[in-house]
Amino acid sequence: MSNALRRAVNYLLDLQAHESIAYAQFLAGMAFNNASQGYVQTLAWQVSHFYHQPLTICNAVLLPQVQAFNLKVVAKKLKNIAGAMEWAFDLLI
Repeated sequence: MSNALRRAVNYLLDLQAHESIAYAQFLAGMAFNNASQGYVQTLAWQVSHFYHQPLTICNAVLLPQVQAFNLKVVAKKLKNIAGAMEWAFDLLI
């Protein structure tokens, strides 16, 4: 996924990279469904209905707060994910 994302950004016509990203997005959607949508989506759903705002905006506003909480609670897992994607974990915090 990490390589496909880099290829898709650097080579816009790389259809195989875009297909890989689409498949990864599909799998992520299935994972969110199995995990009862995830914390950001669950919180955003409530906020969007209460304040009559688009769900996507509420997701974007809440994501940094949820990720900051997750970083404290599951830092080791996030570090493993960053390592798998060949990103420097220290740059993410």
